[in-house]
Amino acid sequence: VYYLRGLIYFFKMAISNNPRMLIIGAGVIGCLYGYRLIEAGYSVTFLAKGERINQLRAEGLKLYNIKAKKKEKLEKVSVIEHLHPDDCYDYIFIALRRDNLSSIYPILASNNSRCFVFMANNPYGSKEYQQHFPLEKVAMAFPGAAGVIKNGVVHYTIVNSFMQPTTVGS
Repeated sequence: VYYLRGLIYFFKMAISNNPRMLIIGAGVIGCLYGYRLIEAGYSVTFLAKGERINQLRAEGLKLYNIKAKKKEKLEKVSVIEHLHPDDCYDYIFIALRRDNLSSIYPILASNNSRCFVFMANNPYGSKEYQQHFPLEKVAMAFPGAAGVIKNGVVHYTIVNSFMQPTTVGS
């Protein structure tokens, strides 16, 4: 749970009501952090494509904690395939690899959501994001987790918090 504390503190400090959140990218990082946010009581929607959206709609969200040898599952999750300009969220988490980011920039630029949280260890920092969005709309997050998806199940591990704690900030 220690890796989630910073994320939850970020939301409590930012707004007091239950924020609407969208997670773009239903890979390991997007699913793991989305699952933890749902577990903490937040309203979360996933934007997914292709086979992954079909898996989430049919089977829900399935995770396996490698260290604890524990299965976790949500039978139903909110999933969309497209983000429209009038779809408004308090926070949009972008959990995509850097080589997939350019395809999402025009979609985010036309959207009126409050804050875009980029969840990646980008060696170039936030300068790339600031070229596309106002500084006050951009936050960075550095996930402290790793894993792989096998047969629709997210197999994950949490990195030692001394090595890479999950960090969120502007």
